[in-house]
This record gives sequence, C-alpha cells and structure tokens, in this order.
Amino acid sequence: MAIIRPTTLTLIATVLSTEMNGLSNGSTSNVGPTIDLTSTNRYAKYLLEWDNSNTFSGSPSLGGAITVYRVLALDGTNFSLASSSILSSDNNRIATLLLATVTNAGQKVSSPGIDGTIMVPALCRFGIRNLSGQPLPGTDNVLRLYGYNIESV
Repeated sequence: MAIIRPTTLTLIATVLSTEMNGLSNGSTSNVGPTIDLTSTNRYAKYLLEWDNSNTFSGSPSLGGAITVYRVLALDGTNFSLASSSILSSDNNRIATLLLATVTNAGQKVSSPGIDGTIMVPALCRFGIRNLSGQPLPGTDNVLRLYGYNIESV
C-alpha cells in the first residue's frame, strides 16, 4: 500500500520586498514581479511567509494582519486588473498573516493558503494590504512563497 506524504517545503520565489517598505496602515501595495508557475511547482500547495528583522514604530493592533492577494495571467500574457480596489477584493485574497502586538523585535509570520488553495500553472503577481494598525517597517520587508506537493511513496 502506498504512503502519501508532503514533499519537502521549498522556496519558490520572493514575491514582494521593497513594495512593502513603509506601507501605511490601510494601504495596498503595488504588485511585485511576475512569478512563473507554468513549468515547475504546478498545482503545488503553498505557504507564504512575511519576514522583517526591523521593529514597528508602534505596536500592531490586536488582530492586526497583512492580507495577501494574487492576480493571474491565465492566458500567459494579460494579467487581471491590478488596481488597489481589484487587488484587495476577496476574490483575489489568498492568505492573511496575523501579526504579534510587539514593537521590540522583528517578526516572521507564515500562513498556508486559505481554503486549501493551490498554485495554478500560470503567471502570477502578488500584492498586500496592510491592516496592522501601524505603518510597516521602512526597510527589510520580504514576502516569500514556498511550495510543496503530495507524493506517493
């Protein structure tokens, strides 16, 4: 009888960095670079991780979060509209990263995709909405995309 297990979690790409620096509370970032999932990591389950070694200027609000959105180019060329209102619609939301209410240390927060969402074989771009209650730190923000598949052994 075959055993089914997840493969090793691997870094697919850094999907946002400077786009998040100093992003004010309630604001939506610009989308990051195009990530090509058409040949590798097809249909992978994923984990998103926000990492910052700097401190917030004030404590994030209780329940404060960074919401992550994705836009796709299903035809391989044309992306869905990526305006802040389209980007931050619930249709494009793929993860919510809850933040600790501390200012004295950097934070590293990760979250699997919502509702068992998988990465589809398409070009995609990511953006965030800062709902932390504070501006994001001014430097060193990184949002990484990790993926894994299910294998039979």
